[in-house]
Amino acid sequence: MNIKKIITAVASAVLLIPNMAVTAYAAEDVTPSGCKFSEIESRIKEKIADSKFASLETAVFTKDETLYTGCFGNADQEENIPADEDTVYDWGSITKTLTWVSVMQLNEQGKLDLDTDIRTYLPDGFLKKLKYDDTITMMNLMNHDAGWCETTYTIWAADTDDLTDLGTMLQDIEPPQIYHPGEVTTYSNFGAALAGYIVERVSGEDYVDYIRHHIYEPLGMEHTSIAPDFSDNEWVRERSMKLKGYAVNPMNGKIMPNGLPRAMVKPYPAGSACGTISDFVRYGQALLDENGTAF
Repeated sequence: MNIKKIITAVASAVLLIPNMAVTAYAAEDVTPSGCKFSEIESRIKEKIADSKFASLETAVFTKDETLYTGCFGNADQEENIPADEDTVYDWGSITKTLTWVSVMQLNEQGKLDLDTDIRTYLPDGFLKKLKYDDTITMMNLMNHDAGWCETTYTIWAADTDDLTDLGTMLQDIEPPQIYHPGEVTTYSNFGAALAGYIVERVSGEDYVDYIRHHIYEPLGMEHTSIAPDFSDNEWVRERSMKLKGYAVNPMNGKIMPNGLPRAMVKPYPAGSACGTISDFVRYGQALLDENGTAF
C-alpha cells in the first residue's frame, strides 16, 4: 500500500469505524454502483433493517454536497436516547490518516523527506530494539513495513494517570524489530504513532495542537477531538460521557451493555480521534479532488 492508496482508503476503509460509515461519490446523478441519488435513503434504510447494532450513523457526499445523512438506533439503549448528528463516535484506525496528511503537509513544505532515515528526526538512541541497522524511512512507516509486528505491550489506558507524553509512551511500548525494513508488511500501531511523534518533532508543535491548527481548524471541524482523554475539546468530552458500550450476546443475539469503560488509546496518533459525522464528512470532502475522486 503506497501513500496514494492510504489517502484513497479514507473513503472506503471508513466503513471500519465503529458505528459510523461515510461514502463519497462523484458528483453525478448515480453512484458508481448505479444507485440513483434519489434512491440512496431508501437503499440504506433497507440495509439497516437487516442489521443488528446499538446505533450507527451514515452519510453519502460529493465534493461540495452532503447527499444523505442518517442516524439510527440509540446512543443509550437503557434510557432510550437516540443517536443524532451531535452523537460522537471513535474514528478508530482512520485516525492514522490524520498523521499521514500531516506528514504530507510537512513534506510539501520541505521540512520532512519521505526517504530519509527517520532516526534523523528522532532523539539520539530513541529506538532501542532495532535488530537491523537498515534505513527506516517515513514511507516504511506509512506502508507498515518498517519491520515491527504489532506491539505486544498494551496500548490501552483506562485512567488518565496511565497517559504520558508521546515520546515517553512510544519508548514504553516499543516492540522488537523482527524484519528488515521493506521485507514484510505487518500492521503497526507503533509505527503510525511514531510517525505522529516525528510530526511533533519536525513541526515544533505538540501533535494534538498540530492536528487542531493544520487540519481541524482550517476545515471547520469544531466537534472532533484527537487527545486520548478529549482534553483538547470539551464539547466532545461532554458528548462522549453520554455514550455507552454494547455487544451482541452470542447466546440470544440481543444487544447488551458490555459494562466496559471507554478505553483510551495511548499511542493516540494511531487511533484516538472522536467526533461527529458532519465533521467527518468535512474531512472526507477535503480529500476529494474537483471531480469528486479521492486522491
